[in-house]
Amino acid sequence: MNQQMIPFRIWDGVTTEKMVVANISLAHKKIVRYAKEEKLPYIIICEDDIIFTADGAWKYFLQKMPKIFDLYCGVVYAGEIQNGRIVRGMSGTNTLYAVHENFYDTFLSTNDKRDLDGALGKLAFAHNYYACIPHVVKQIGDYSDHFKRKMNYRAFEEDKIFFGL
Repeated sequence: MNQQMIPFRIWDGVTTEKMVVANISLAHKKIVRYAKEEKLPYIIICEDDIIFTADGAWKYFLQKMPKIFDLYCGVVYAGEIQNGRIVRGMSGTNTLYAVHENFYDTFLSTNDKRDLDGALGKLAFAHNYYACIPHVVKQIGDYSDHFKRKMNYRAFEEDKIFFGL
């Protein structure tokens, strides 16, 4: 974050639920709820297991942010993208993404017990979801709380174009 000169705030995770996917969903929703209460026009969220692909990736992400969007994602590991628009399914998108104020209520209404990517992905066809192309971040291959094992994301990255690479 310092290398990209990003002002940031670290939020505590949520550990109240037995299901890890629920805790992840609730942690992201806590941030979106804050943005809604503060009347922010949008909020950008990133998880702690990201790496930017090159110097200037953050600036590029901000420059390419659409004027009209519901979700804007820094990487999409799985899902159908047409002309930068995510039209079906999503995976890996919670690595770095922006949520617009027009979408706060819809975001907050997703099922807490479901994987957040999956819950949001089911809504892609009806909303303005966009991917930053080329993608600006990757997930670090390390232990995943969600999958309860060490992850290697290289297979998901093979057909992707990344900023600066």
